[in-house]
Amino acid sequence: MRKKILFDLSLILSIIASGCNELPVQTNRVNEDRGKMDTSYMIHPDHIIILWLENKDFNSIISNRKAPYLNSLRKKGTLFTRMYAISHPSYPNYIDFFAGQDNGITSDECVYDSILTTPNLYTVLNTSGKSFAWYSEDLPAMGSKVCNYMYYVEKHNPTTIFANVPDSANKPFTAFPTDYNQLENVVNISPNIVADR
Repeated sequence: MRKKILFDLSLILSIIASGCNELPVQTNRVNEDRGKMDTSYMIHPDHIIILWLENKDFNSIISNRKAPYLNSLRKKGTLFTRMYAISHPSYPNYIDFFAGQDNGITSDECVYDSILTTPNLYTVLNTSGKSFAWYSEDLPAMGSKVCNYMYYVEKHNPTTIFANVPDSANKPFTAFPTDYNQLENVVNISPNIVADR
């Protein structure tokens, strides 16, 4: 039975909209309740950052003094109570997120080759002219396909098993730029197994 969790895979989605270079695009949406046109403006963020944290029960996070940042988000209206993991264990969930399917990966066991060529987040963004990177804490070097190193684990970084994702998209967290103008359009961050809780 799936446990109710705070976020899907305890995923925190942070959208950094500061410094948007694109002008807002006017969109026309029909208000289904009233049949009127909504001509609000949509802002296109320069960067989308997705931080991956491992599953925790709702009651172990909400109102827990050891999770001050997550609880500060809740006070600002960010609380998702009906989010669930797709499967168990972790690795298939990361692959599902990245490629829309688990591609036959059903365990947390390491995959030692770049065996997959299915479309994925990198290939879709690249085709659209957008940049992508997956930053992993304790990954020993850009493009490393190591199973584990220090507290890094491959099961939290699906880029390593896709032959159609270049090594340059698989980065150690130490390469995360301090100048956000250098940051890719879409970024995933996997803390190591000590910091991901």
